Amino acid sequence: MYGRMFKSTFSGVTCSAGVARDVWEVLAGTAHVIVIHRIFIGNYGTAEFGDAKAQGMWPRLIRATGSFTSGSGGSGVTTASMDGIGGTNTFTVEGNNTTLAVAGSGTLTTLDNETFHAQAGWFYNPTPEERIIIAPSTALICTFPDDGTLNPSGDLSKVTSTITFEVIGGL
Repeated sequence: MYGRMFKSTFSGVTCSAGVARDVWEVLAGTAHVIVIHRIFIGNYGTAEFGDAKAQGMWPRLIRATGSFTSGSGGSGVTTASMDGIGGTNTFTVEGNNTTLAVAGSGTLTTLDNETFHAQAGWFYNPTPEERIIIAPSTALICTFPDDGTLNPSGDLSKVTSTITFEVIGGL
């Protein structure tokens, strides 16, 4: 391990049918990089299990560089260090924004397109060589696009998610 490991999580968030959202926005500080180790997104509750209307979900992982506007309207997230040592965070984590981040004069670059079945949940768990590295002052956005693929029929009961990342330098 080269840096400190952190996890952020939220649970039981109701998602409106057909509404796009940024599930995670992780912004690196000016003096360090962030390595994304794992992301999980799943359905909490029983509404989707056994549902005859199978739903394919479409998360995207996007790198934001330069000037961009963060999404808004999200819920609070808990960020905890895996080593239990306190200290000041030199990064920003937002969860469950109901408006999407936009590029401004910066650039949004799609790094990964995935799909998953709502009943199974989604695990982004890359090999070490495939981990996304976020440079200083840039961000990773885990989004569901504006076509509303997070909850197209409106019957997901609750969404829960965890992101695990490593912060190198600047702590």
